[in-house]
Amino acid sequence: MLWSRRARLAQLLVFATAAAVVLLLVRGAGKGRDEPFSLFGDDKATLLQEITKAWNLLLEAVNKKKKKETFFLKYPLFVNLGLLVGQGRQKGKATSLGGDAAAEVAYYMSLASAAYGAVFCAALGVEPTPPKDREPRKTWARAEESDVAAAAWGLAGVEPDVIVENQTGLPAHFVVSGNVLVVRGTRSVDDAASDLAARAVDFQGGNAHSGMLDAARRILRGPAAEVFLDNEQLVLCGHSLGAGVASLLALLVATDHPSKAVTCFAFAPPPTAHFPGVGVGGGDDETEMTKSPPLPRNCDIRAFVNANDCVPDLSLRSVAALLHKVHEVDALPLDLHARVKIIHSRRNHLADDLVGGKKKR
Repeated sequence: MLWSRRARLAQLLVFATAAAVVLLLVRGAGKGRDEPFSLFGDDKATLLQEITKAWNLLLEAVNKKKKKETFFLKYPLFVNLGLLVGQGRQKGKATSLGGDAAAEVAYYMSLASAAYGAVFCAALGVEPTPPKDREPRKTWARAEESDVAAAAWGLAGVEPDVIVENQTGLPAHFVVSGNVLVVRGTRSVDDAASDLAARAVDFQGGNAHSGMLDAARRILRGPAAEVFLDNEQLVLCGHSLGAGVASLLALLVATDHPSKAVTCFAFAPPPTAHFPGVGVGGGDDETEMTKSPPLPRNCDIRAFVNANDCVPDLSLRSVAALLHKVHEVDALPLDLHARVKIIHSRRNHLADDLVGGKKKR
């Protein structure tokens, strides 16, 4: 599933590549002007303008302490990041699930994985494992099926009612069982653009990620929502970008349809929304979480986070804080040899801890 380190690294590589392309467009075509963006069409122009605003906000946050527009480092970025690994990570309490609850979560995780399609899953070594009570009549290789339909059957034993392909500002998504809406995470340049449109905009008395909120509203105006909303018990799920969009969708649907029960399973969601009075961590003024967000009574959002995943911490604020720390580490009186030696020593300690843990079992 998408919890594996290999799968997450592959997705992050896709995102990094796509993000680099988008940021090159932003830096090259959008320096103080909106006209060049019109070359990409209305939807892409709007999204690129949002990314430009988010990029400018990030630069402002970085430059509050560092009065330079450039970000030159004396030592390689990956070395400085290696010294920061494991530093300052907030550790939450792990929760164990068993029985029906674990089976329910595993099912929706399978659907969130299937949203990436059979080709992506197969490339990561994810094998089709339909439920035992389903006839294995479909496989990854069935050519007449869509990529997502093959994955949905192969991983969860279900057939989508509606499939909506990825578009600019609109992540791919599908509906199964009439009342379950699944949103795909980042797998394309358009998806990365939605991730990067990270400016905070007004939302239900607080604020939300502009790219994800726009994606959620677009889904509600599309064909999948027509099928999905024709039910009283509604379930949403997604991974990464899909988890963030699904969470905002849950809030929108629960607010607009108070008679419907809305449940969301969000796997590795990025920071998506913030409401006054709810503490957040990160940055220079870290505070602990003081209370839960003000969810509507008919809305239940369940977030699942792997302790070693960086995406649930990614925001303009956390990236600005990380860049400040990278500069501080870069300025330490250590040469390159000393830095690499420290990183290597940490890796050996980690290996010893893992071997020791296995022996204890």
